[in-house]
Amino acid sequence: MGKEAKTKSDRRHLKKLFNGRHTAEEVHQQVAWGGARCLCGGAAAIRIRLFSDARELLPGGKLEALGAQMAFANGGQVPCVDFKGASGQPVKHVRISDVYACKRCQTTAERSAAHPPHGWPELVVEIDRGPGPDKPIVAVG
Repeated sequence: MGKEAKTKSDRRHLKKLFNGRHTAEEVHQQVAWGGARCLCGGAAAIRIRLFSDARELLPGGKLEALGAQMAFANGGQVPCVDFKGASGQPVKHVRISDVYACKRCQTTAERSAAHPPHGWPELVVEIDRGPGPDKPIVAVG
């Protein structure tokens, strides 16, 4: 991407954006997540989205009632996204949950997403942690 910071004075510009007023995490939380908050009221640090196979929402599927509610709320349509299945072919999935968690609640939210309720079908879990110490934003210039 850009040049790596070589001196200490160059590195200080990597930590803050907009003339030192905001960190990369704050900008990501405001722009990408629209200023979303955790249930406890803290600033969101991660976003967890759960997707289920769209076939589970059809009549006879495990999530039939949820599918009926989603179709009713969206004018008879259920918005789908494609994920690669076990055979390598795209499989239609529906987002059934979108949760934001602060740094304090992050561990609990990740554990809850990893272990869905008994009897639920397989879910695809997408965790967006945004930029952080392990994924720095490099902007020199």
